[in-house]
Amino acid sequence: MVLRTGADDAVRAVAREADTAACSRFGQHVVAQTHWRSPQGDWYVLAAGSRAVTGLRVTGDVVAKADGRTLAVRAPRDAETEVSGRLETGDDLPALPVDTADPAAP
Repeated sequence: MVLRTGADDAVRAVAREADTAACSRFGQHVVAQTHWRSPQGDWYVLAAGSRAVTGLRVTGDVVAKADGRTLAVRAPRDAETEVSGRLETGDDLPALPVDTADPAAP
């Protein structure tokens, strides 16, 4: 899963899962998260889900929830968090693993 934080920002991978159907026609429901630093220097946990996601929840060092497919919550750069989504069916969907190969990943 990739993330673009602004029109001029480069796209970068924030989650990666090997040998899986995630993001394919067989595994269409996904949730991903990343840490992001705003131009003002504040750190956030960002989360996003695919079309069938109706809500997102962050737990751990930061706790937040939001209806819809996107969530942003201010958090320390090194905050340890888990993100999950809620599907239209009511099922929970854990976030894909954070892409640790990305040099911008915390």
